[in-house]
Amino acid sequence: MKESSRLDLEGKIALVTGASRGLGSHIARGLRRHGAKLVLVSVQNAAMLDKVAEELGADRFLGDVSDWRFVEKLFECIENKHRTLNILVNCAGIFRNSPVDKMAPELWNQVIATNLNGAFHCSRLALPLMKKGGFGRIVNLSSVVGVTGTYGGCNYAASKAGLVGLTKSVAREVGDGDITANVLCLGYFDEGMGALIDSRHREYLETKRIPKRRFGRPEELVEATLFLCSPASSYINGAVIVVDGGYLTT
Repeated sequence: MKESSRLDLEGKIALVTGASRGLGSHIARGLRRHGAKLVLVSVQNAAMLDKVAEELGADRFLGDVSDWRFVEKLFECIENKHRTLNILVNCAGIFRNSPVDKMAPELWNQVIATNLNGAFHCSRLALPLMKKGGFGRIVNLSSVVGVTGTYGGCNYAASKAGLVGLTKSVAREVGDGDITANVLCLGYFDEGMGALIDSRHREYLETKRIPKRRFGRPEELVEATLFLCSPASSYINGAVIVVDGGYLTT
């Protein structure tokens, strides 16, 4: 059932990276619920990706968005089958923990390649298809640590800060058409990397750092994402929308 005509995504083609589990899979379900046809990508968890794709009637591709050659082949398949792409949600992300003075260069490169280069690769090839179709929405998932930094995760923080610069640049370049690019700056959620936080640190965050006194629920992120993917968000472009329960206010 269509919940709102302005949020209607019927017939829109949506690509979601990092879609096999966590927040990416929740976003994929939300897009499908509003009528979008899905293309799902994950670098691992083939069985989980298959399960989500079967549930949602989606195309699925197992591969690494940091690999330009894979992304080229992915978009060739999308264009051959669908002729266009209307929505891109860049959820793919990894975390490799190490203090700056002990971080191996390969750990830095792995995280930047997946979290930032992957979003660039997909955006680079999505834009021509969006321009041809006359409608496009790019939503990049960043993090509050891109603003605050984080102990032992300079690579992750840098990649998430870089997504803001990438998105704002895309927004300036495509803003004169019905194509937008925006960033969701996430706090701590019950899914994804937030689920890996130990109980002691979680208690500290919920009692001392997050004014809402809890982690976010996946559906709260999904609703924000759906709005940015919809025609209703046509005048929101280059925005950094914080979804963190007030974390950045403390």
